[in-house]
Amino acid sequence: MTETEEAILTIIEQWPGATQLELLKVLYLADIESRRLTGESISDFNWIRYHNGPFSTDIYSVLESLKRAGVATTRAEIAYTGKTIIHSTPVPGGIVNRKLPALKQAILNGVALKARRITLKALMNVAYATPPMQSAQLREPLNMALVDNTRRGQITDDLMAALNETPDDPVLLSMFMADVDGFPEAQISEQDAADIGEAEASLDAGEEVLSNEDMKRLLIA
Repeated sequence: MTETEEAILTIIEQWPGATQLELLKVLYLADIESRRLTGESISDFNWIRYHNGPFSTDIYSVLESLKRAGVATTRAEIAYTGKTIIHSTPVPGGIVNRKLPALKQAILNGVALKARRITLKALMNVAYATPPMQSAQLREPLNMALVDNTRRGQITDDLMAALNETPDDPVLLSMFMADVDGFPEAQISEQDAADIGEAEASLDAGEEVLSNEDMKRLLIA
């Protein structure tokens, strides 16, 4: 299992039933946080600016790999509009031997836990407010090198040692997120706010961006 696949599975474990959109936003924000703290992303996704924020078609192959490995399943929900939303759920047992470094694991756990506590609109606001999103036009690649990593290496040794021992401990995760400030106050343009409003309305109606081919690949047989 690749680190990116393990990262997506970690998010699914923290947020059972998460939609494709939610998985993408959490992974993207975890990549941003990892860039700030380590200078590198967690995933190898090729991010672009799309209609609902940061997006990567790599999500399709990763979800397929997790299904083939027997560690996650996908479920289709038909909305009242007739559109389909894909939810992902972990299979009990998960990964026995974790390969992700403790800091990356803590970033994923912390961002996922925090994302679950805010609304979809607020989560999208945070994603839109990041420098890579602010500098890109629709369908353009996101320049992750724009993320400020001046705080790189500032996590305390004691906290890192504790996270190595128990990366899922909620108290330690709370300390970790406080140490890295969590999600900053999102400052976005009026146009981005309008785009988010439109995206939120379509998602409330059950509209996620999936081709028919991708839909067939993700549905459980």
